[in-house]
Amino acid sequence: MSTAPDYNAKPTLPFQELSPLTHLLAVEGKLSHADGIDAEVMAIRAGIRVADVVQSCFDISAYTLAEAYSTIYQAQRVNPTECLPDAQLLTTFGPARALSLRLLPWQKMGTDTIILTDRPDHFDRHIEMLREQFGPVRLAITTRDEINSAITNLCAASLARGAETRVAASMSSRNWNAHRAMIFGLCVLFALVFLFVQFPTATFQVFCIWAIVMLALNMGLKVAAALACISDPKTKNKQNAIPARLPKFSLLIPLYRETEIAEHLLERLLEIDYSKELRDVCLITEREDSLTRAALGRTVLPTWIRPIVVPDGSLRTKPRALNYALDFTDGSIIGVYDAEDAPAPDQLRRVAEEFANCGPRVACIQGVWNIITIQPIGLPVVLLWNMRRGFGLSYRGLSA
Repeated sequence: MSTAPDYNAKPTLPFQELSPLTHLLAVEGKLSHADGIDAEVMAIRAGIRVADVVQSCFDISAYTLAEAYSTIYQAQRVNPTECLPDAQLLTTFGPARALSLRLLPWQKMGTDTIILTDRPDHFDRHIEMLREQFGPVRLAITTRDEINSAITNLCAASLARGAETRVAASMSSRNWNAHRAMIFGLCVLFALVFLFVQFPTATFQVFCIWAIVMLALNMGLKVAAALACISDPKTKNKQNAIPARLPKFSLLIPLYRETEIAEHLLERLLEIDYSKELRDVCLITEREDSLTRAALGRTVLPTWIRPIVVPDGSLRTKPRALNYALDFTDGSIIGVYDAEDAPAPDQLRRVAEEFANCGPRVACIQGVWNIITIQPIGLPVVLLWNMRRGFGLSYRGLSA
């Protein structure tokens, strides 16, 4: 019988040698030798960069890491929000691609193109591709936030357009015509009023029959889903594979006109029982939403939580904001929460285990809905049962 690995166990110390990064941080007094060894082991165990561990778990700032990398790689430290990048170079490379790879073509120096990155330890992975596109390249160091800010300042319109057109027009609301929809709605309303005035009994009967048919179809769908769930062999013989290495989650949380971020949202996020170095929480706000942005400005965010500001565009919808934020994520699993959600502390672990036991066709997992603010009497109890049991059973049956 397999046993679950203890992801929170204290790392053992199989070696005493530190990597150049943790050694330099220890020499400069930013990190103790013991913490450096712990960070190295945690990075190996999680399969991630040691820089991500020391930033998330030991509160080493991105600025400190950039200065350390500048020393280690003997590379120039550049802030692209002050020394602006060449817009032509960025357009040629592609802003979405630059965000995803965290590589920013900055400027030409003679025949060389200076490439900024906050991950110089991964620079060699991309150097052939960069040379094919730009010729000779040289490394320079920056931070992730500075890369993101520089790109969004120069290419906000392009990124916003990409977010609005990420999915096919048939699945998007970007072609929605509110004026036409209002006219159509008024025409339908006038037609219904006319029918009720001219043929009240017949119209009422037709609506009753329509309502009964819809209820019957809905109930039939739920019964069929329940039977499919009960008879599904995957439900009876469910695997119990345990991931040996936990995945990294990028959690997208769209916010709009929120003022109690520190009091409620952050408290719930801090209660999640998942390694900090494997959490990347993005708080998404609209540029015009000064209320939420002011609340974020007054809040001290952990190093694994970062705000993303969505530029103005032709639409202002939650799907557009989420599509825009996708280019800024690097997790292997993307999660979406609303500001009022209160996820169970073990939810991310359960999602990781569920994906480990699912087939390759499973792309999305829906959490069970629950209401925690209602009184446990009468009709609210029925609604709560319907959301927790009815929807859960229907979802499992439909996916069988």
